[in-house]
Amino acid sequence: MIPAKLKELFALLRNPKQMKKYAVWISRQTRPHLPALILMTCVDLILVLISLGSSFVYKEVVDHATAAQPYVTAFSIMIVLTVTNIGLNALIGVARTLINERFAFSVRSKVFDRILSVNYLGLTRYHSGDLLTRLTSDAGTVADSIASAIPSLAMIFVRLIVAFILLCNFSPFLALSALLLAPGSLLVTLLTSSLLKKLSAEVKESEAAYRSFLQERTEHIAVVKSFCMEDSSREQMSRLRERTLRAILKRNRLSVVTSTLIRSMFSLGYLLSFGYCLNGLHNGTLSYGTMTLFITLFSQIQQPLMGLSQIFPQAIGILASADRIMELEEIPSDARSGCTAMPQQVSLQFDNVSFAYDRKSVLKNVSFSAHPRQLVGIMGSSGAGKTTLVRMALALTTPATGKISYCYDHTEEPLSADVRRLIAYVPQGNTLLSGTIRDNLCFGCPDATDEAMYQALHDAAADFIHDLPDGLDTVLGEKALGLSEGQAQRIAIARALLRQSPVLILDEATSALDEESEQHILSRLADPQRSYAPLCLIITHRRSMLPYFDRLIKISEDGSVAFTAPNDHVS
Repeated sequence: MIPAKLKELFALLRNPKQMKKYAVWISRQTRPHLPALILMTCVDLILVLISLGSSFVYKEVVDHATAAQPYVTAFSIMIVLTVTNIGLNALIGVARTLINERFAFSVRSKVFDRILSVNYLGLTRYHSGDLLTRLTSDAGTVADSIASAIPSLAMIFVRLIVAFILLCNFSPFLALSALLLAPGSLLVTLLTSSLLKKLSAEVKESEAAYRSFLQERTEHIAVVKSFCMEDSSREQMSRLRERTLRAILKRNRLSVVTSTLIRSMFSLGYLLSFGYCLNGLHNGTLSYGTMTLFITLFSQIQQPLMGLSQIFPQAIGILASADRIMELEEIPSDARSGCTAMPQQVSLQFDNVSFAYDRKSVLKNVSFSAHPRQLVGIMGSSGAGKTTLVRMALALTTPATGKISYCYDHTEEPLSADVRRLIAYVPQGNTLLSGTIRDNLCFGCPDATDEAMYQALHDAAADFIHDLPDGLDTVLGEKALGLSEGQAQRIAIARALLRQSPVLILDEATSALDEESEQHILSRLADPQRSYAPLCLIITHRRSMLPYFDRLIKISEDGSVAFTAPNDHVS
C-alpha cells in the first residue's frame, strides 16, 4: 500500500502543470486581499515575538524568585507582555473574521458571476442544489482556508527559525531533537493526502446531493403532499443524510488517525526533552528557569511543525473545493458580438438550422423569417422542438448547423448573448420572484413609471391589481404565493410588455388564462394601431389562437418545419 501511495504522491508532485494551475488560481483569488493578509501576518509575527520574549522573561522571573532575588521588574514586564498578547489576539480575531468574510464574499461573487456568464446548456448539467453548494460551501472553504493559511505559514516559519536559533545557543542537542521527528510526521501527512482529498470531494458531492434533495422537496411541497409522499421523502432524506454522514466519518477517521500519529511522534519528542531537562536539573547543571526556557523553546519548535503538518489537510480541502469551483470556470462563456444598438423593429432569420441533443436530432434544416408586427405561432407535439427553437432564438443554445441572425437598419447581427437585449421573454410556468409586484415588473425595466406599469398590466389583462389593497406594492411570497397561476402569468406577461423590446417571445405564456383574458392579450398584440409593435413568437397548443397569427410554424415529429399561413391549419 505504501509504495502505491508514494507512487501516487510523486506522480502529483511531478505534474507541474496541475500544481501551476492550482497556484495561479489561488493567487488570482488572493491578490485583491493581499494587503489585509500581509497586515494580519505582521500582527501574527508580533505575537510570535511576544511569545518568544515571554519565555525569557519567565525564565528570569523563576530564577530570581528561586534565588531569593528581586523579581518585581521582570514580573511587571511579564504582565505587560501578557496583556499585550491578549489585546492583539482579540484584535486579530476580529480582523480575521472580517477578512475571511470579505474573502468569502469575493470568491462567491466571482463564482456567481461565472454562473451568470457561462453557456446555458453547459450549466444545465448541474443541479441547482449542487451549484448552490459550490457557491456557498466550497467558496467558503477556499476563502477561510486561504485567509488562515497564509498568515499561519508565515508565523510557523518565523517561529520555527527563531526558536531553533535561540535553542541552539543553549542546547544544540535539544534543538536537533525537536526537528528529529519532523520528517516522520511529514511522511504520514503526505501518504494520506491523496486519500484525504478524495474523501473531501466525496463529502462535498454527498452534501450537494443532500441539499439538492431538500431544495426540490421544499420547492414542490404541494406535489409531495398531494401524492402522500411524506414518509417516503423522510426515508429518502435519511438515506442521503446517512450517506453524507458516512462520507464525513470516513474523512474524519483518516484525519484523526493522521493527527494521532503526528501528535504521538511530537509527544515522544517532548518526553525525551523533558527527561533531558530533568536529568540536568537532578545533576545541578540546569536551573528551574533555564529548564522552563528549554521546554518553552522546544515547544515553540514543535508547535510550528505540528501546525505545518495540520496545514496539509487544510490545503487538501482547499484543492478539493477549488477543483469544484474551477470546474465551473471550464464551462465555455456565452459568445458575444459586442452589439449595443437598440432598434425599434427587428426581423428574425433562420437559415438551414439543425439541432440535436446527444446525437438525437430535434430540428432539421429549419429555415424561415419573421418580421416586425407579425404574430408568429409555433405549434407541434410535445417534444417536437418548440422550446428548443425558442432557446436558440434566445441564444441559450447554439445550432449544430445553419445560421440564426437578427436584422435591423440594414444590419445583420449574428446570434450571440448580446441579442437578448432585443428580446422580452415569458417562459412556461410561474416565473415571478419574491418581492412586490412593482419589483417584478421592474425586473427588466428598472426605470419604468407607474403609468407605464399600469398600461402594461392593462394590456396583459391584469387589471385585478387595482383591487388589491396595496396595489403595485403588494408583497408576493415565493412563487407568487397569494396569486393564482393565471394572475401570476398575466403579471409575467406585463413584465415582458413593459420592457418594450422589439422581439416578444411567449412560451405557453397563456396556458393558465381563461379564454376572455387570452383573447384580450392577443387582440392588444394584434391591434394594427398599437404603438408597441414587436415581432411576436408564441408557442402554444391552443388552436383558438390561430386566427390571431400572421404566420404559423408547424414542427413535425421528425424535426422538420413548415412555415405557412395559419388559415391553412384551421379545421
